[in-house]
Amino acid sequence: MQWTDNVAIAWDNRFIGVTNSLDGFYSYLHVFNNNYVSAKMDTSQNLYGISGKFLLPNTYFMTGGLSQDIKVPVKFKNETGKFQAKYIHSLIPFTGAVSIGKASVNVPTGWLCQEFVLDFNIKIGN
Repeated sequence: MQWTDNVAIAWDNRFIGVTNSLDGFYSYLHVFNNNYVSAKMDTSQNLYGISGKFLLPNTYFMTGGLSQDIKVPVKFKNETGKFQAKYIHSLIPFTGAVSIGKASVNVPTGWLCQEFVLDFNIKIGN
């Protein structure tokens, strides 16, 4: 059986994801022949965020990233926008979400998992 890790970023309704700017990748050190392998992450764009998932290879070192350009209307200048990022290393698949108010991005989670959450605010216009 092969496990899948998941990552997601959600933002509040002040922000808009820029079309065709979503990107995700991961790289790992292959344990059998000691070389690095890189691949594209399976990504999806949602109204209020992005998500990505990838199969866990047989490895002991892994790195990766998920990104999307976002824009915000000038009328929100000097307001505070909210973001949440979540990375889930699942051991048993389950359903969950990253959410801020009305904004939500579904991402599998589990009761037996390593789950890392980052909440942060950004002042718009700085």
